Amino acid sequence: MADQKSQAPKADKDYTDAELTKMFRDSVKRAPDYIRKHIDINRIRAVNASGQNPADYASADQKEAVNNKDAIADVRDGSRTVVHIYRPSEFAKDPDQISGHEAVHFIQNGLPDNLKDKFAPVNPQDPYGYGGNAGIAADAKAGKPIESLSPEQQAALAQYSIAFDKFADQPTATGGAGSGVPTAAQQDWAKNRTAYDHYTQQIANWPQKPYSEDTEPIIRDDDPRLKIDVDLSPSLFMHGSHSTTNPGTLRY
Repeated sequence: MADQKSQAPKADKDYTDAELTKMFRDSVKRAPDYIRKHIDINRIRAVNASGQNPADYASADQKEAVNNKDAIADVRDGSRTVVHIYRPSEFAKDPDQISGHEAVHFIQNGLPDNLKDKFAPVNPQDPYGYGGNAGIAADAKAGKPIESLSPEQQAALAQYSIAFDKFADQPTATGGAGSGVPTAAQQDWAKNRTAYDHYTQQIANWPQKPYSEDTEPIIRDDDPRLKIDVDLSPSLFMHGSHSTTNPGTLRY
């Protein structure tokens, strides 16, 4: 009989910073090119923030957001390398979606101020909503630039695109096993991918400031500090954050 203790779910507090960093880095390595091209994997890392209240670190434009307390992870204002994870067990369930969302915030923080200032403000009553596939399709058809979306909408768009791409690659169900007939949701995503690409290509073309060697140091995969049983100590504490809530709210 298996040891019952060994089967118990891992508590959030028991995830080390190094363990979360490895998950985070591995996920960003799998991210689409428009994200991956902007990020130095050897500089990014994750910090276990379980026990902290995400609302305490919300950015000025999200202080009144309705779901601050539900954040799984966030990037505190200005950071391009550190993600704080409030619910590691949720993060571990689907790190690719959450990492993609937070990586977009890294890239936003690397933009020149004159470009960031053009972004639409965050809607605190619906920070992540952008009208779904229909809204994105209409906006893309109208040629709207990515600046017409808020920072959270941009990150949510990337998160959903990653989720849909992953879903589209799953075996199809309609018509029975091996039929090769796409499901209705897969067909819908095939029709809408071009609209998302209208925006993700703009992210690909964003300019980025150089990293700071002082505050954004390289910590390579073979650095002994990245051993699973060794915690990393956060070197950069930023107040104000952009966050990811539960990806389970996605509807395919």
